[in-house]
Amino acid sequence: LLLNRDECIGMTSNSDNSIARNKELSPETSPECPAPEVSPIHLYFKQLTEGCSNNQCTNDVCASNPSFVPLSANEAAIKSVQLFKNKAVLCIKAASPDGDVLEQEDITSEEPVSSVYFDELEKHVISSEEIRNIIKTFEPTKATISSISEKLHKLFGHPAALARSFRVNNASGDSNTLVQNMEIGGQVLETQENTDEPMEVGSEGGHSSNDGNPESSISKAEQLVKNCSITGDPNTCGTRPKRKSKKVFKGIHNPLADILVDVPTTREFFAFMNENEDLAKTLISCFTNLCDDMLFESNISKDSTRSYFNVDSSYSSIFVILLENYLLSSPEYISSSFPTLLRIISQLPLCAQAQLAKFWSCQDPEELVQKIGHINQFITVQTLMSQFGQHYAVSDHVDLCNAVTVLNIFYHSSLIGGTFYSDDEMEIGDLKTDLKDYLRVRLGHDVENGDFEYNMSQTTNELSTYLGINPVHTKTPLIASSFFINETLNDVMRMEIEFLNYLDLKEESQAAPHKFSFLNYPFCLTTYNKQIGLMYDNKVKMYHERSRARAISLRYLLDILASDGEAELPSPYLKLQVNRESLVHDALQQMELYAMENPNEFKKQLFVEFQGEQGVDEGGVSKEFFQLIIEQIFVPDFGMFVYDEATRNFWFNSTSFEEDEDYSHFTLVGMLLGLAIYNNIILDVHFPMVVYKKLLGLKGVLSDLEQENATLYNSLQHLLNYEGDDVEEVYGLSFSLTSSDMFGCVVSHDLKPNGANIPVTSHNRKEYVDLYVEHFLNRSISEKFRAFRVGFNLVVYNSMIYSLFRPDEIELLVCGDKKVDFHAMEKSTIYDGGYSAETDVVRWFWQILHEMTDQQKKLFLTFSTGSDRVPLGGLSRLKLIIAKNGDDSYRLPTAHTCFNVLLLPEYSSKEKLRDRLLTAITHAKGFGMQ
Repeated sequence: LLLNRDECIGMTSNSDNSIARNKELSPETSPECPAPEVSPIHLYFKQLTEGCSNNQCTNDVCASNPSFVPLSANEAAIKSVQLFKNKAVLCIKAASPDGDVLEQEDITSEEPVSSVYFDELEKHVISSEEIRNIIKTFEPTKATISSISEKLHKLFGHPAALARSFRVNNASGDSNTLVQNMEIGGQVLETQENTDEPMEVGSEGGHSSNDGNPESSISKAEQLVKNCSITGDPNTCGTRPKRKSKKVFKGIHNPLADILVDVPTTREFFAFMNENEDLAKTLISCFTNLCDDMLFESNISKDSTRSYFNVDSSYSSIFVILLENYLLSSPEYISSSFPTLLRIISQLPLCAQAQLAKFWSCQDPEELVQKIGHINQFITVQTLMSQFGQHYAVSDHVDLCNAVTVLNIFYHSSLIGGTFYSDDEMEIGDLKTDLKDYLRVRLGHDVENGDFEYNMSQTTNELSTYLGINPVHTKTPLIASSFFINETLNDVMRMEIEFLNYLDLKEESQAAPHKFSFLNYPFCLTTYNKQIGLMYDNKVKMYHERSRARAISLRYLLDILASDGEAELPSPYLKLQVNRESLVHDALQQMELYAMENPNEFKKQLFVEFQGEQGVDEGGVSKEFFQLIIEQIFVPDFGMFVYDEATRNFWFNSTSFEEDEDYSHFTLVGMLLGLAIYNNIILDVHFPMVVYKKLLGLKGVLSDLEQENATLYNSLQHLLNYEGDDVEEVYGLSFSLTSSDMFGCVVSHDLKPNGANIPVTSHNRKEYVDLYVEHFLNRSISEKFRAFRVGFNLVVYNSMIYSLFRPDEIELLVCGDKKVDFHAMEKSTIYDGGYSAETDVVRWFWQILHEMTDQQKKLFLTFSTGSDRVPLGGLSRLKLIIAKNGDDSYRLPTAHTCFNVLLLPEYSSKEKLRDRLLTAITHAKGFGMQ
């Protein structure tokens, strides 16, 4: 609908909200200075539709400009409001009431917002003290309720007034003052203006922590103090005290003012309003009108939210205030204003999102969990009320996308408010350079000139980039990651669509601005959905390599036909031909050859062939290959790894014997780990969590030792916790370690120069523990683990694994789910060939399977699927198929492990089925009938 000039500036409405909008749009207007007969907005509209009659006009927003693109009446009406607010160039001259000609500068003044505007706002601002007085003196009379309702309408009718309300007692009234010290997660970061570099957080100073040192970590329980403002006001609200740091805050051109909301009073206000039925209805109405008004501003201009910051840089306070309403997840708000509020917050500029994240990072975690719960409740309701299908995916639901975007702000609050690994606890530099050095020095590839492209690709979370935060580098977040995962949303998510949207956004296609991908917000995804996203990413790379190999083959064939010569055509697969008797040697030799010729070969789909066997690899042969080679590599006689009986984990043997100085066998194990992930194969590998941390560039610390070597961990903790002053006499330790190598010879190692002559005392025991842990988890195995990590990265470079997964999730990728539930497998099984769940032989089969021992169940999984590991998401994800394989006979059951198909004859009795099934799973090895 075409807006006339009065409707554009809100003159036809008598509401306070319209008056406020009028004052924002025309800052020069006041009772003493009436508006001109011809509105500036009308002049802009005429300029956009008719032009200025100058055919040589160079004004980009004038219809007389030869390059101007004509606008419709509706588009011109909205554009005219936007031009007036931005004080754009005006070509047309207008007549004033007294007949004089108004020049452009008379209409588009560059003066700042008039003080009359702020004077008008102050009439509607409500202070924290006034709120408390209203609550204290409240009487449930009609007149009192009417008076409070009127105040509420005026307050919520002026967004800028609301932003200046609910202030802490000693907060400055000048909300346009720029921040000079911004606190993030317990540290003060000095502000540097006019820079494009990102904010750096958590590498050094008080915000980082060294594991095991009680004084170096930020204890949330001990540091929760009553403090409402980030700037240090001693009012009541749970935040953390400031700690000085050398880290520098960078990246915001116009730093926004501190959020000075009196959070306890705000909560008290909403509790008071919601307890009274009449006031609660008024609050809902005001809440809805406010959100609709702010959304109207958003629809007028892309940068409308930014325009609020130009008027009052404390605009973010509005969202802090509104989100303190504890009834946001109630039906009254979910069906009205809450979706609008989430939409507005999701459209905030990054500087405002960072400002909110900073503020909420200093709040009590329990209060943040409540707000996150509101958003998750909204997500659940919207998901259950929607019908998603082939043409309507979760990422097409605007409200869900907005909710996740807001959830992203709270997620970064959790990161900022937690503790980060220090520089000493990270070895990210080695992670980026080791593979390049391996390719250049050992294999002779010129990485810099494009022989091999290496890049640790990441998903695009703009707020993470803006803040300079890598979630992997967060040691302890403020809130557990599980609070951000909505299972209902994940259950209906179609990851193939999310991956396609992710590709469009990554490649910046024409459709990208209208796309949303949850893969850019991995904190809200389950590990299973992350794995599916990674699988699609790997499939695309495999397809690309197959297409490239076929194109090269076609070119070779044309060359051969032209020259009558012979040439070996490149394979579209990564083929390994191995002998069961020399499995490790054959695999190592061929994989190293592939690495030397072209490391990109590892991006092809793996295809394994056992010499002399009939099996065609559709997945099952590869599974058995990995199972057999892992069994051989991890046997104690091989000497590469040591086994801890207490933790049932393997660890790198620091004294193992290697013929090659480059530890090529450890490189092979790393390749196998990477190939298993890349080809979606689960391994029976038992590494402690610290191995997966180190793969992501993090060093092992004292807390990691508990899972790797519980006995050693308990001993070191006992030493640290010993309260006596006679540590030297009781423990008799020095800064020197002794151990036995694989041949039984005693080997000593000094933790520091002349360590054997330095006793451990109560004063230096912390240093001793740190050096011990550093030696055991890092230094003693540094060369072997570097070779292991090089092999791993040789396969998973350019992978989403670095940005999607935490160390514990990578362990699940490698080892699978630890929960074995055959009842879930039974519910998800598909029957074929005339069988059903009610068939006698099927019922007997499940009875027998549930009666098996754990070892027999593992044998059955190996027989039917090629692996005894449980995939992510549980056995229900296997989708076992039981098909009829003839009538009663003495034939053994058979299986197509590549497709999880069990071929079962229709045996005449339960005992006969038990005998045939146990015989089959016990003697199953290799492929082909013998």
